[in-house]
Amino acid sequence: MMALIKKEIRIFMRKRYQFFLLFAVVTVFAVALNSKNLYEFDPYVATSLIGALFVSYGFGWIAFLEEQKNKNISYLLASPLSMREIFLGKILAVYFISVALTIWGLLAGFITSTFSGGGSVPTLEAIIISLIALPIWSGVLSGLLGIGLLVFGNPLIIRMALFLLIYFVALNKQVWIKVSQMGLINYIAVFTGLFLVFGIVYIVGFFSKELIQQ
Repeated sequence: MMALIKKEIRIFMRKRYQFFLLFAVVTVFAVALNSKNLYEFDPYVATSLIGALFVSYGFGWIAFLEEQKNKNISYLLASPLSMREIFLGKILAVYFISVALTIWGLLAGFITSTFSGGGSVPTLEAIIISLIALPIWSGVLSGLLGIGLLVFGNPLIIRMALFLLIYFVALNKQVWIKVSQMGLINYIAVFTGLFLVFGIVYIVGFFSKELIQQ
């Protein structure tokens, strides 16, 4: 399992275009949202939300699709790992990548806020949302997209769905406000996300390895 997670992270690190694009997006939003005194929403949470969804779009199951194209997926499926373990490994890789980018976003936001005179620091609720809840939901989204890829076999549908999700959710100020005001619902979001992850992993156990190779 750990070998699979490390492989997925290495694949992401080798994709310099996607890596620097995600890095640039998170940095730009972290600086822009923390350079002003904005009280309607938490800039740290907004940056993390954008980063979590862009991870799913820039990495996520796009790496899995490329493995199908270059036939490297055959080596993975020939391993002793089950379908459930493969899915869980990929979801965990997405989670760790999302957490890493979120940490950078929080750091960039704090530095920007400090030098711009705001001096705001992320609250405990913002940290829970940013480092736990949103990365978990990033993994959930990747898992759902993976199932969609297996069922429909059409990456165009998946790319369009992700683009619309980012456009109407991640870049929506009203969504930023609602997520920032979640409060104790953060814990519900964490447990709901974990429940969905285990649900996805359980469901993919009914898929055959032959289907994933098609």
